[in-house]
Amino acid sequence: MIPSIRVLFAIRLINSMGNFVFPFLTMLLTIKLGYSKAAAGSFMSAAALAAGFGMLCGGKLGDVFGKKRTIAGLQITAGTLLGVCAVLGLVPVVPFLVAVAYVLLQASWPVFNALVADIVPSASRKRAFAVLYWGNNIGFSIGPLMAGYLFNTHASFMFIGNAVSLAIVSFLLVTRVKSPGASAAPASGHCGEEAPEDCGLPEIMRKRPILVVFALANLLMHFIYMQHLFGLPVFLNEKLGERGPAIYGMVMTTNGITVVTLTALVTFALIRLRSIANMAVAALFYSAGFGMLAFGATTFTVLASTVVWTIGEIISATNAQVFIAGHTPSSHRGRVNAFMSFVSGWGGTLCPVATGAYIDAFGSGALWPAVSGLALVAAFLMALIARADKSQAAPSRPISADTSLIASIVSAIR
Repeated sequence: MIPSIRVLFAIRLINSMGNFVFPFLTMLLTIKLGYSKAAAGSFMSAAALAAGFGMLCGGKLGDVFGKKRTIAGLQITAGTLLGVCAVLGLVPVVPFLVAVAYVLLQASWPVFNALVADIVPSASRKRAFAVLYWGNNIGFSIGPLMAGYLFNTHASFMFIGNAVSLAIVSFLLVTRVKSPGASAAPASGHCGEEAPEDCGLPEIMRKRPILVVFALANLLMHFIYMQHLFGLPVFLNEKLGERGPAIYGMVMTTNGITVVTLTALVTFALIRLRSIANMAVAALFYSAGFGMLAFGATTFTVLASTVVWTIGEIISATNAQVFIAGHTPSSHRGRVNAFMSFVSGWGGTLCPVATGAYIDAFGSGALWPAVSGLALVAAFLMALIARADKSQAAPSRPISADTSLIASIVSAIR
């Protein structure tokens, strides 16, 4: 494994493990600071909207000033703001400082993905993104658990822990990660669509309409995936009453276990397919997984459904960035990643509004055939993109060469 990827794995793991504050922001607003549910919802929506524009700014900064410098600057500034929050305590200004820190960190994510594409040769990107996705989910399964214990008794420690984790990962990034410049040749050594260009983002997207179509298809995929955060809990509460929250907790646990245990196996099984073909496969798993819920809300059905749609999540998360990187000039990776994240993020923004209206009109039980159908549409769109795409040839290496995926994960842990 490339040494820098080991460091990036550690950065992802520490970053997500130290993500104490943001998952609990709604609870901080309503429980600690007395916000009404409506006010908290408006605050969170405004922060999410600002974060979307923050990503666009972050992508531009990464391409202009360098990706490592941009990521470290954004993270250190965010960590400083969280440290100030720890000193101030839970006073009225703190949510706004947290929101600014959230926007800064969201702005760094597209730049991080662009940095990975700079470092890793195209033939190894699936494995690299799979390893980083795996580490990210391990951290997210641990961090909120620790923060949950701190929330009621030592809330200030949540801010301190988050700030310290950001300081650590910034230090590792600056001192241990080596990367080419923003306009360097592609890590794969090839030119083609990854060759640097001297023009603006609109011109880049005009020359690559396939990226625009992919962004729209990925928006639909994100809309479908976000049903596990909105449509599913509403469905379980309506069908199971008081048992709903308990079953939903089992869903989230099952999701985490599936990601940790199956990421290597799923990635290895599909390693020979092009990334865009894998995105179509991911949509089919979404269709099957969420579609299973149309048959009832028994514990077995819900958990089996979770395993299936989580496999779709794994496939999507480990292939989307590979496709984007293979069609993006090395000089514009930050901006293109930011644009793609911004567009797909609207799927999550629209999900609660559209799903809520649909459930009010037809009931939560009628949601899942519709979601399954939308996933089939997404699969069809991804298949059309795969047919139109001639630039990304299927790997010709023998499959035995890719058994190093599991070894890569083991190596990253060392």
